[in-house]
Amino acid sequence: MKNKIFLCALCGFQWIKAQEIILPFSLYEDKYILLKLPTENAADSLTFYFDTGAATTLLDKNAAEKRGIKANYQHEVTGASGKKTYDMVVNQKVRLTSTQVVEGVNIVLDDLSRIKQALGENFDGIIGNDIIKNFITKINFHKKQMELYKFDAKISTEGYTEIPFVFKNNIPIPQFPISITLNNGEKLTGDIFFDSGAGLSLLINTPFKEENQLMSKIGKHINTVTHNLSQKTEVSTAIIKSLTISNFTFKNLPIKMASDKEGVSAYKGYLGILGAEIINKFDIILNYSTSKLYLKPNYLYTKKIEFPVSPFQLARTEKGIVIAGVVKDSEADKKGLKEGQKIVSINKIATEDIQIYRNLLKQENTEVTIQYLDNTILKTVKLKLKKLL
Repeated sequence: MKNKIFLCALCGFQWIKAQEIILPFSLYEDKYILLKLPTENAADSLTFYFDTGAATTLLDKNAAEKRGIKANYQHEVTGASGKKTYDMVVNQKVRLTSTQVVEGVNIVLDDLSRIKQALGENFDGIIGNDIIKNFITKINFHKKQMELYKFDAKISTEGYTEIPFVFKNNIPIPQFPISITLNNGEKLTGDIFFDSGAGLSLLINTPFKEENQLMSKIGKHINTVTHNLSQKTEVSTAIIKSLTISNFTFKNLPIKMASDKEGVSAYKGYLGILGAEIINKFDIILNYSTSKLYLKPNYLYTKKIEFPVSPFQLARTEKGIVIAGVVKDSEADKKGLKEGQKIVSINKIATEDIQIYRNLLKQENTEVTIQYLDNTILKTVKLKLKKLL
């Protein structure tokens, strides 16, 4: 009973008079949409990371435990890290507002700490398909709001570019072709997953990379580590000449190439995964009933995607802000910085706000002084921030 009462805040949908639902959101780092959804009786709320690539709604195990939510089913799910058996609470409800709910949602309970640490931001769950499959979903980045309409509603698409999409291989994520041009002039085309939860521009799938021998054609690249739901994985970052979606072209673009042997980024027949650094440059209308996506450039459209200048990445953990990964053979690597070391200060600034540190590490052509703990020994290193590609 406790599960049913609480999760009435979270799935199928009931319209209560209104012709639309408006869900305000916050935008973290211009990449991640965070929705605050009420629980039953609006006594509490949950923050959900909105992800068009989330075929299943997920709830963090700690958030579930605090609210007395217990699994009543186990199921094998395929995700970015491959196959895994998950605890689930089935046939539940998700509350979108104090009066409007989506019913019939199966919610996976999982440890989301790895993703939260990598983002440096707290949230309670991930939601995507269980909203989009029930509504025409309109995302307005200027107003920072998501508008949900019944599928028979008449929605103006004036000023938007229409892109048809498909659901191949029983994967409920929009898929459509894009093209990329390498710096050597070679043009490649293939289908991508439209995945707003991926905090990058483009991730090229391992099979596509290998079939097209990209590592020998891409030119200069760096190797870094990224974190997905249950593991970390190595990726190569490089620059391409351009990326084109319909009539929109982005030039001189940093992209990533996967090395995964399982999971979505290892699927054959796909160019890769289009992520939030591109997706969020558009106001969006997604209509699953007609398999149509509509894009209109917004205020982020002209914002340049940042080239990597920091030779290491940060994460926020229980012990504080730590190094999450170091670029192989970089100055940081050569001077002894390693994954897991705790940051004490940067440029004499000591803070628990990871965004302050990240902003300091974006300042190209500046020198930064890093104090960190190597086990229990306090060490200091100076690094020059410069384009790594």
